[in-house]
Amino acid sequence: MDNRQLIVINRGNLQRSTLVKHNESKDHKHAVQADHMRQQLYGTDPEVEKEEPIIHISESEKHLFRTTYFVAKQNLPNSFVNTQLDFLRLSGVDPEMKDLHSDTIIGVQKSLIHVLDEQMKSELQSAKYYGIITDESTDLSIHKKLIMYIRYVCKNTGDLKTQLVGDIRIADGTALTIANELRNKVKSLGLNMVNLVGFGSDGASVMFGRKGGVGQLLRNDAPLLTHVHCMAHRLALACSDASKEVPYLKHYRDTLKNLYVHVSGSGIRTFKLEAMQDIMQEPQLKLKDPINIRWLAMENAVTTVHKCYGSIVAYLQSNEGKNTIGDNIAEGLLKDVLHYKFPAFTAVLSDVLSVIGILSKQLQAESLDVSQLDILRDSALGRLNGLKNVTGTRTAEFKDNISANGSKLFFKGIQLTHANEKSQMDKLKNDYIGSVCHHLEQRLSNDSTSILKAFSVLEPRSLDLLSACETSDNLKELAEFYKISEMELKREFSGIETLMHGSYKQLTLSEFHKVLLRRHQEEYPLTSLLVTIAMCIPVTSVACERGFSLQNRIKIKARTSLTPDNLDILMKLSSGPSVHNFPYDKAIKHWRLEKKRRLAQLYKPSK
Repeated sequence: MDNRQLIVINRGNLQRSTLVKHNESKDHKHAVQADHMRQQLYGTDPEVEKEEPIIHISESEKHLFRTTYFVAKQNLPNSFVNTQLDFLRLSGVDPEMKDLHSDTIIGVQKSLIHVLDEQMKSELQSAKYYGIITDESTDLSIHKKLIMYIRYVCKNTGDLKTQLVGDIRIADGTALTIANELRNKVKSLGLNMVNLVGFGSDGASVMFGRKGGVGQLLRNDAPLLTHVHCMAHRLALACSDASKEVPYLKHYRDTLKNLYVHVSGSGIRTFKLEAMQDIMQEPQLKLKDPINIRWLAMENAVTTVHKCYGSIVAYLQSNEGKNTIGDNIAEGLLKDVLHYKFPAFTAVLSDVLSVIGILSKQLQAESLDVSQLDILRDSALGRLNGLKNVTGTRTAEFKDNISANGSKLFFKGIQLTHANEKSQMDKLKNDYIGSVCHHLEQRLSNDSTSILKAFSVLEPRSLDLLSACETSDNLKELAEFYKISEMELKREFSGIETLMHGSYKQLTLSEFHKVLLRRHQEEYPLTSLLVTIAMCIPVTSVACERGFSLQNRIKIKARTSLTPDNLDILMKLSSGPSVHNFPYDKAIKHWRLEKKRRLAQLYKPSK
């Protein structure tokens, strides 16, 4: 019996035998045992003060945190955490925790997020320079959302990273609101706006306005800022502009759209088309929606029609002349697809869009930097111009399958109408390719600032393409814009130019940047600084497009009650490292120290 019990006896005049009887009871022994368990779980003794509490992490807690993170990575509802814990028990692993409350699961998620945020803050504060990528959208609950990514270079490794900062609900989409939200996020990360060197957006007027756009408002606090209109968005705009200059292309796109709507709108029609594909031994492909935005989805629609042209015609012919509304539409579509121009232009368009599709994927790469833009553009233009004189793969397939019988033309045994328009196809092809090349040159070459082109002097592969005068002018422009000594920069460059022409000749800007940081940073500090800035400038905003796709995968119709804060947490977890590489111990310690938790309650079912 301890002193506290004697005090209670003296003050309350309790009988000693009563207390002894209580001490020997099962209820008292269980209570004492539970108290010892809590002390072991908390790692602290209530009577002894310690500077840093010792946290004993149990296997059950590791199971809980791993399971919670796994569920979030799979974009599953939080209720699946309990389901997965039950599955572990069925598999012979006893996580002990059962029927966890949603607040407990959200608390675990917040501790996981805390670890990710702290790691990103640590890397950012050592990185110094950074860029921002942002875009706005509306989620399923009609909440106005602003998504923000940050682009920086890890100081120790030289690796380029693009990290999700937040999916923020905003009151409106005005430039001032967006700029203030971005400033607040930058401040919360412990960063200085002066070190913001790049801002990437989709080029909307609210972002790119010269007087009151977001980029201009941020430039008031960030004098070194370069605002870049996403190159992938520019490519889509260039193709859209080109299509407007070819009158037949609008009719062609309408035919593709009507064909897609007609077939995909009915399960019976879809089944009939699949049956025709099977009979004619053509690929089992579904018709695609030829939308003219979002990374040129029209390429897939055109390619599908080219590969399945025979089965499409056979399907439409099987419904020709019937009395139903759908069959009348099929009869009109049949007239369009049998026109000689349709399969011929499908082949041409498929060849052109295959080149554009490759360029689109290249411009969507997260590792894309300013030095690659001219190379990728010139390569695509060269292949497109080559299609004017050299027959493309799909066009060659079309010509190989054309046969004539007098004045009649047949493609894969199908008689085409308007065979007399065959001579017009070469002009139509050249007009379309010429229009595409013109708008690509215009959209991808011109920029709001010439500073992007000046960075080409820092890439070893591009150095031989520049004259001595161009090299000098580029270095001067970089020195003036970033307020460094032109004389010192040129002095450094005279030494580093030898390296760029020698063992580093074939390196890209990204590869050269890593070598420079690891081996020559102290020798060439100004050049290292400029190359780091070049890496931080985002030239594409596709990270935001992928972020909104992730948002829509998480917040589906069955989860419209997700709050903006919880959605933000789930998006960050889904974008985090792999399940195997997460530092769970740090998250568990944060969770345990966040507040005194009744951990014993986690080990029994709720009532």
